[in-house]
Parts: sequence; structure tokens; C-alpha cells
Amino acid sequence: MTALVGAPSSALAAEPPALSAPVHTTAVWVDLESDASRSGVRAIEVRAAGQTWATTSVAATPFGATAQAPAAPGALELRVAVSAAVYADVVVTFVDASGLVLDSVVVRDVRLAAPTAGAKERWTNWADFETAPHGGDGASDGNSSGGGGGDSSSGPLALTGGAAPALWIVGSAIIAVIAGAALIIARRRRSNNEGDS
Repeated sequence: MTALVGAPSSALAAEPPALSAPVHTTAVWVDLESDASRSGVRAIEVRAAGQTWATTSVAATPFGATAQAPAAPGALELRVAVSAAVYADVVVTFVDASGLVLDSVVVRDVRLAAPTAGAKERWTNWADFETAPHGGDGASDGNSSGGGGGDSSSGPLALTGGAAPALWIVGSAIIAVIAGAALIIARRRRSNNEGDS
């Protein structure tokens, strides 16, 4: 696999670690993991410090919401727009041109506040992420995989729980291929048996 680029670290509950893409980074993956983030996240944007924001395409996943953006080594800024209050574990993963994971940063139980009255969405910058245990104000979805609130870590595939989302996707694809092959074989046998009669 890949060598440990960033050693695990702790951050203060209200302050996530700084985002810095390691050498050879060509893309960043951003995952928000919770049921609420599946529908509550409207946009995720990334930029090199002081540059223009790169808008990403946000997609729902079995774990919540995900987005990808091109990135270069160095300091990065990230912001998330939500249409409703969201609690989620946030995973930022840095990859190289071949898709190899170089490093990742996890912040658990991030609270992204709901928009103010009359607004369609609310932006929250990475530096302003608030972490809190679920149920703090009743807005939690109650199903996020966070544990303990306020902890964060970094390192290759620093996970929010269980196996990495990429492994789940690859595993699901393999199961789908096997099921499809079994279905094709069963249909061929049935058509061969019908042809013999």
C-alpha cells in the first residue's frame, strides 16, 4: 500500500486540522458520511489557498454524499453548502494521478448549521467546522457513524468507521459481476435445455 504520510493527530473539538495536500496530489475526494448528508448537502467546493473555488459535482452514496476535485500539493480550503442542518463525519482523501491514496484527514461529528430563514443554503468553511456529539440540539440524524464527537485523525485511509468507502464500492461491484455472470450461465443452461427438448 502507501507509506504513512501524515501521522495520526488530535485536534481541538472546535478546530479541524489544517488541510494540506501532500506531494504528488492530483485530486481530492471529500466524503460526508451520515444519512442527513445524503440529501442535505447542496455543494462542496475546494480551492488552493487564495485561488478561485472549484465547484464539484456532489453525488449521494450509501454512506452520505461525495465529491471529487482536482488538487495540487499545498494548502487547501474547503467549504460545504447545506440546505438543512447536517451532522456528518467528514473524510478528505488526497490521491495521485494513478488513484493511489496518499493521505486522508477525518473530522468526526461535524455540525453544519441550517440556513437562516429565507436562505436556500448555507456555506460553512473547513476552518469553521464545529464538532459536537450527536443529539446536542436535537438536529442530529442519529445514524452517523461518528464516535465520541470532536475527534479527528489523519493518515492514509483514516476511516470514519469499518472499512473504507472505496472498498465497499469495489466489493459491491465484484458481487454485481458475479451475480450477473451466474444469471447469464443460468439463462444459457435453460435455453440449451429448451433447445434439446
